[in-house]
Order: sequence, then C-alpha cells, then structure tokens
Amino acid sequence: MKRRVASVLDGALCTVSADALIVLLGHAFHLAKSDAGIAGQGVGPGGGGTPSLGHWLNTEQGIDTASVWMLYGGGRDSQPLEDLPNEAVYPADSVNSLLGTRGEPLILPQLDAACPLGPGSGVGHLYNLVAEVDLRAQADAIHFIPKVTPLD
Repeated sequence: MKRRVASVLDGALCTVSADALIVLLGHAFHLAKSDAGIAGQGVGPGGGGTPSLGHWLNTEQGIDTASVWMLYGGGRDSQPLEDLPNEAVYPADSVNSLLGTRGEPLILPQLDAACPLGPGSGVGHLYNLVAEVDLRAQADAIHFIPKVTPLD
C-alpha cells in the first residue's frame, strides 16, 4: 500500500498537482493517524510489524490528512473463513454499542461529548475485537451504521 501511494505522490503513476486531494479507503486501522493511539494490538501490516499507511503518511511523510471512520453497532458481514465470526457483537460499554442506542445511522462531523471518544474508548472492529482508541485524535468524523449486512 505504501509503495503504491508513494508512486502516486512522487508522480510515477500519474501527475498530481500540489493542491490535489488524494482519497484513500482502508479498513481495520490501516489509515490510523498514529499507531500509538490504538492500544492492545498491532495496527500496521504483520500485526504491527511495520507502521500503518495512515501513520506513515502523517508521521513519516508529514502529510496532513483527514480521516472518516465507519463504525457499526452490530449485524453480519460476509466473512468467508469459517473459523472467524461473521456476526458483530460488541460489549455494552463499547463506542459501537453506545452509538447504537441512538438507533439510527449517524454522521458525526464533530465528535460528540456525550459518547466516550477519548483515550481508552473501546472501539469494536473486525472479528469482534475491541481496541482502545482515542477517537478524538484518530478521526475527524465518524460514519455510524447501527446494523450492517453483507451488502452494506
């Protein structure tokens, strides 16, 4: 991922003007602004063996980024591996469950003070893992979906 982005940035794949907006999509913390802001598990490739793409852009390349996180409260995904869960079930005190009590899709452009989004907040993600994330430091906005299906 880093090599491909680096080749766009240095003009090897295409010409990019100085004021261009580059949009990247990622999942499972690949675009975290700072790997150190996510506790309890490796963030970058290889379980933390190398920095994530977002950390590399922000910290190592000094590129100012904005990050929108998609979180969901529950539902099912299309996990093809039988030994991994495909039903999202998060603890009641996770950010996912707390946002889910609102019962509606949300886009939070300003992170809401009523929900614990600071250091130590539990954010559920792949395979029902919950990581401690300072969402105020990692996300500029949150797109929340209460219940996902394999088609979402």
